[in-house]
Amino acid sequence: MEYNSFEVGQAIRAQRIKCHKTIEELAFEVNRSKYHMNLIELGTRKMGMELLFELITVLHTDCLLYTSDAA
Repeated sequence: MEYNSFEVGQAIRAQRIKCHKTIEELAFEVNRSKYHMNLIELGTRKMGMELLFELITVLHTDCLLYTSDAA
């Protein structure tokens, strides 16, 4: 399985919207800039595991990652 930053970013955006949060609110809650979070959602910046776990917690989900080729 390969890391696809665009798909991960889209999953984060979808979950953020589902939680009725703005990108500014999410960025504040994970102590990142709006710009940084925007780059992650656009898939132009990868993130570390620490941020991934923070996002999972803040967005009240157990998983943000998925793969389109999952069997």
